[in-house]
Amino acid sequence: MKAWRDPVALLAMPAVLYLALVYALPLGWLLAKSFAGANGPTLQPYIDFFSDPFDWNVIANTLTIALWVTLACLVIGYPAAFALARAGAALQIAMLVAIILPLSVGVVVKAFA
Repeated sequence: MKAWRDPVALLAMPAVLYLALVYALPLGWLLAKSFAGANGPTLQPYIDFFSDPFDWNVIANTLTIALWVTLACLVIGYPAAFALARAGAALQIAMLVAIILPLSVGVVVKAFA
């Protein structure tokens, strides 16, 4: 029986190989290196990290900020997306310009600086 191959999926193979080589391979190497100790593999760096109360405070602050930012994005983004979906064509263009234009100001300033 012949294996199923999607010719369009084969077009993604160079990108997948590139990402594996440039991203996944160094990330795996870094993870393996994190377990390396002077006398072989060890969990001591992780034990030290998770036993320090300061590090737990940093993790808690990070997750708290992530939660608040996620909630703010939902509160602001969902009504904006709903309004964009329901608006007419001219109003959609005006709303998209109002949303995207502030994001491009920094790029324009850098380009003309």
